[in-house]
Amino acid sequence: MANKSNIQIIEEKLRKDGSVDNFWCIDNRITIRLGAVIFVLKGRGWAFDDARSGFVPGTKNWRYVLTSAPQEKKVDPDFIPGVGIVRKFQG
Repeated sequence: MANKSNIQIIEEKLRKDGSVDNFWCIDNRITIRLGAVIFVLKGRGWAFDDARSGFVPGTKNWRYVLTSAPQEKKVDPDFIPGVGIVRKFQG
């Protein structure tokens, strides 16, 4: 099984908890560049609440609060990119 990328791990955290902060990423050895990951996610259609996102009170810890995420895509195990759907021969 392939390892999950930093972006995939952060996507799961956002879908589960609705927010992510840089201390969580550092504590879990995910990334120290959370802002760069958020930039990529915004480009993929994720939206964050600018009014509720910001510094956690009393810290220099930045939290991003999710407002919407793209629907998770269902993966067809018989789909090959560039080829289409390939069904196994039933003979």
